[in-house]
Amino acid sequence: MAAFPTAPRLLFDGYGRKPDPGVRRGDMESGPAKQLKTKARVLHTRPVQYLLTSKTDLDAFETWFESTINMGADWFDWTDPYDNTVKTARIVGGQIDLQPQRKMLDRWVATFQIETWGR
Repeated sequence: MAAFPTAPRLLFDGYGRKPDPGVRRGDMESGPAKQLKTKARVLHTRPVQYLLTSKTDLDAFETWFESTINMGADWFDWTDPYDNTVKTARIVGGQIDLQPQRKMLDRWVATFQIETWGR
């Protein structure tokens, strides 16, 4: 399986975790709503931002995204900074946002969402 590139540096601004609900909730005629666990495992979505510190890093990241992981459709190995374990991940919807940080266009921030199985 492909691995996430090593050059991008994770920016902790905006980083978090949001698990998909694994519970179905149903309202009752009276009393509290009932809830039922419906999934044995759930996807966790993480908003991330990575700093690319050179045009070479940006080009390598875009090549990895377009060719290696098939525009974000394929799964890859990603090290989660929360627990420093390698998880199987993919980019949600294949959507990344690349924003330059300087007029020289030599520093970029890539913003996207990563989803993994489990926490």
